[in-house]
Amino acid sequence: MKPFERIEFHTTPYNSIRVWMHYNEDEDITSKNVRGTKEFDLFQAISIWGSYDKVEFGLYSWELSNSLVAYIKEKFGHRSDSIIEFQ
Repeated sequence: MKPFERIEFHTTPYNSIRVWMHYNEDEDITSKNVRGTKEFDLFQAISIWGSYDKVEFGLYSWELSNSLVAYIKEKFGHRSDSIIEFQ
């Protein structure tokens, strides 16, 4: 089982980046697998608020600084499990 299904990156009207990490909560009911990934730890470390938002079933979210656009493109742009929608 893969820890998460996909990661999405979107710009916000607040000059920041919103990250959405989608995972199958039916398979990972305690979120242990998804919270044990290096991607989860990275977003925790670089998020503006220092933590995640558990927005809905099977979804974690973070707000990142807009200054990280180039880093996000370099680190996640080549991955098939990432969707980057920057304007």
